[in-house]
Amino acid sequence: MAVITLSRQYGAGGLEIGATLSERLGYDFVDSSLLREVARRLEVPEEVIQNWDERRENLVLRLFRTLQAAHPEMTAPVPLPPDATAPDPDRMVAVIRELVEEESRGDRAVIVGRGAAFILGPRPGAHHFRLVAPRALRIERIAERLGLTSEAAGRRVDQCDRDRIAWLKHHFGVDPTDPTHYTLVLNTGRMSTSGAVGAILRASGLDG
Repeated sequence: MAVITLSRQYGAGGLEIGATLSERLGYDFVDSSLLREVARRLEVPEEVIQNWDERRENLVLRLFRTLQAAHPEMTAPVPLPPDATAPDPDRMVAVIRELVEEESRGDRAVIVGRGAAFILGPRPGAHHFRLVAPRALRIERIAERLGLTSEAAGRRVDQCDRDRIAWLKHHFGVDPTDPTHYTLVLNTGRMSTSGAVGAILRASGLDG
């Protein structure tokens, strides 16, 4: 039994590979379903959590929170920015940590994103993988999946990549592009979903 985490570039096929892998192993598949539990524990609508998932806190809200913490009497009358209805990002990440730790104790999970590789680290039975693909291919995939123009898909790919990297650096102090964090880095532009799943199983010693 094991826990497999998949870090991924946007459009590199993390959800498809994760779902196929979990089905092959009979493991729990933890992706956006984790957000529903985060929302339940924080008692906020799920869409609020989805809007903040693996994204940077916007500058206005960061400044507002800093000012409010330093001078609460000055900021009380000021209207809150729209994002201020969201939970504190640090609290949200704390709940994500709790859930990833809980899921890992069962030793039968495939976890996509959410910093799981850096929450679990080098513990026995945890295998961490990174999925990448050429930018042009990821743009093509996202354009087709979401019905976007290539230009719009390109902007979305670049923004998601920047946000995920910044989110992980801020909350975990890591550079997710560093290959030394992972058992294996897979270029999904050069292999099929089944090929990627097979490589992950072999590298994890679960192909027997």
